[in-house]
Amino acid sequence: MVTNKSVKDFEIEIEQKNGTRKNCLISANMIHSEAFTGYSGVLRDVTEQQKAEELRKARDIARQSSKMKEQFIENISHEMRTPMNAILGMSNLVMRTPLNPEQAGYINSIKQSSEILLEVVNDILAVSEIQNSQIEFDYKFFNLYELLNNLMNVLQYRAKEKKLSLSLNIAENVPKVVNGDQKRLNQIIYNLVLNAIQFTNEGGIDVSIENLHQSHEFVHLKFTISDTGIGIPADKIAAIFETFTLLRQEGRSQQGTGLGLPIAKTLIEQQGGKIGVESSIGKGSVFFFDLLFEIGELVIPSAIRTKSETALNREALRLLLVEDHKMNQIVAIKTLEKYWDDIIVLVANDGE
Repeated sequence: MVTNKSVKDFEIEIEQKNGTRKNCLISANMIHSEAFTGYSGVLRDVTEQQKAEELRKARDIARQSSKMKEQFIENISHEMRTPMNAILGMSNLVMRTPLNPEQAGYINSIKQSSEILLEVVNDILAVSEIQNSQIEFDYKFFNLYELLNNLMNVLQYRAKEKKLSLSLNIAENVPKVVNGDQKRLNQIIYNLVLNAIQFTNEGGIDVSIENLHQSHEFVHLKFTISDTGIGIPADKIAAIFETFTLLRQEGRSQQGTGLGLPIAKTLIEQQGGKIGVESSIGKGSVFFFDLLFEIGELVIPSAIRTKSETALNREALRLLLVEDHKMNQIVAIKTLEKYWDDIIVLVANDGE
């Protein structure tokens, strides 16, 4: 009579002669007969396999935790941006009303602080986009000269606050209309110029664009942002493009998030371009990057009705405003009414 008993993948820990402990699995059959009693089995070392599994689980937990934190930051940033836009809008509206010098100063301080905070929120959202690989580029034809001039107008007051000059130089052979992501290009140059203003105490910033090479369909452009600022130490140049890196400037507190340059670098490289910097302590810095664009033709748009033209038209301008935030509804309505005397604004709380 023969009796068979078996065990499969029974886990045990064994110690080798050299003292090393191994995790093993035993699969064995017991063989018992009148002539013989014994075992037939296989011993498998699963130490490395178990370590790999533990690492995988730890990695998955870390990823999940990181994703939850990123989602939390993104949600909070979105929630912050809505009321910040309302504060900025209200500040702009108040500044259009009669104010005494003291009141104007207070409102201007509120507006400037709100703009700085909104920049921080936007940077956090941009980094979240990058880290989650959610960057999408929207390529279409746009007027490059118009974009650059508008951007300089927006940044001009930031330069004037520090009594700095801000100039724009576009080479004559740079095409006026190109095909690219207008929003991302604006974001790149804005971050680089803002960074230059932040670390420049006297002198100014110069933005220049030159044509490196042009074919029948494409143009290779180089953008250069030069400043007369404090400069960057040679051993810090590589670090400035790392997230949350802030250079310490003697005699002043650090400002910003340290996200502007990393965001610009990522947006440039993901479009096939390269960014570089040359700098000397006390002599300023030169940031430069290149991008390839398809060349387009300049189309003159039809005239947009101005406030005075609208007033002459007997039929009122009717506009549908879709906005779910009550304060932003008020800001939008009041702003539109400031620009157009004869306007009827219908409000919808949501897209549906």
